[in-house]
Amino acid sequence: MQVSTFWPKFAKHGKADVTIRDVLDHKAGLVSFGPEFGIEDARKSELISTLIEEAVPLWTPGTKRGYHALSYGFLVDEVIKRLHPQKHSVSQIYEDEVWSEAVTELPLISCMGVGTAEGFAKAIHQKGLISNEVWKSLCSPTTIDEEDIVLSHRKPFGHGFTYEPHPVYKGNVSEGFSNLHSAAKFFLIHSNRSGLYEWLGMGYKWSKWTEET
Repeated sequence: MQVSTFWPKFAKHGKADVTIRDVLDHKAGLVSFGPEFGIEDARKSELISTLIEEAVPLWTPGTKRGYHALSYGFLVDEVIKRLHPQKHSVSQIYEDEVWSEAVTELPLISCMGVGTAEGFAKAIHQKGLISNEVWKSLCSPTTIDEEDIVLSHRKPFGHGFTYEPHPVYKGNVSEGFSNLHSAAKFFLIHSNRSGLYEWLGMGYKWSKWTEET
C-alpha cells in the first residue's frame, strides 16, 4: 500500500509511490528530512509530519536501501498514527495493547526502555550487569564525543551512563540494557516460549492478547 493513500501530503517531492514496505525496509530514501530540528522538537507531531511531507528523497524510493538510523522511528510512528483507529502513537499502542495485556516480568538482569535511575539501580543490585572496572569509571565524566555531535546536544555523561535525563527519552524510542546471559534468555522466548516458561518455573501461558493476534 502506498503511504500517500492515507497520507495525501506525503506524496510531495516524488514520494507518491513510496509504500509501507519501502518505509519498513529502509528503501524510502528519507534518511534525513532536510531542515535541522532540535531534541525538544522530537515529540511535536505536527512539526515532524510537516518535515516528512516536505522532505525530498535522497534516491528514487524503492530502488536502493539505506539505513534510516535517525529517521526510521519518526516515519513509522507517523504512519502508524494515521492507520490506527484512535490515531495512537507506537508508544501508546505498546502501553495500552501490549504491555498491559501480554507482558510478564521475567527474573532477568535487565531493564526495558530508555534507562532510568530506578531501573539501573535495580539491575545493578541484581549483580552481573557491569564489571568492577566499569563501575569505577562511572565517576569519570568524559568530554564531547561522537554522540554529542550526532545529537547536537552537549550533556555531562560518563562511559555510557548519563548523569541527567537523556534528551532522546522525550521521543518515541525503544532501548534497554542487560547482560549477555539475560539477553539470551529473553530472546529464547521468541523461539521456544513453552520451554522458557517451564525453565523459569512460571508455567506456560498465553495471554488474551496473544491468542487474539
